[in-house]
Amino acid sequence: MSKIYKRSQVAARIEEIAVEQNQNANQGPSYKETFCDPRIRRAAWIGCSISVFQQLTGINALIFYSASIFSNVGLSANVVNALLGTVNLVAACSSSLILSYAGRKIMLVITTFGCAVFLFFMALTTHEANNAEDKLHTPWNYATITGCCLFLIMFQWGPGPITWLYMGEIMNNKGLAIGVLLNLFFTLLFALITNALFTAL
Repeated sequence: MSKIYKRSQVAARIEEIAVEQNQNANQGPSYKETFCDPRIRRAAWIGCSISVFQQLTGINALIFYSASIFSNVGLSANVVNALLGTVNLVAACSSSLILSYAGRKIMLVITTFGCAVFLFFMALTTHEANNAEDKLHTPWNYATITGCCLFLIMFQWGPGPITWLYMGEIMNNKGLAIGVLLNLFFTLLFALITNALFTAL
């Protein structure tokens, strides 16, 4: 535990584990206790917040609708999907090496900031591409794809895996269940509303 948590946090985590063990051996803390008991609620709320914020990066909107987002860049949908899928795979495979050399907290902060920077970059380049005379062959389109690839790398090095690592380490089973439920709910929500947002914009 001393390799995962700061020294001051180890005692608090041990106390949380003791609270869980002192509850009913078969059921553990109830959902109410998980989110209201002062001794264990912090872990549940932090884990659920991280789960929601992971989806608020917009990763699944980008993955699900990449063909629509890059429909006017002069590349076929298959090429765009293959490119983004390859970048996503390579970044996901390399993330374990990155996380083994850098702390999770610092990586989560840096990469989440990186996600925000590259999303803003994509917004700017998309705006410039839409104002270009030749929208199909403007270099701004390729800048947008580059920004998207860098966003995927930042996500796979930070919010992607670290969210699940933290949730599994700090939450009890009921808290983890709610965290996963929230994550899947927002995945579904973005899958349903993203296309409508594109149409509205």
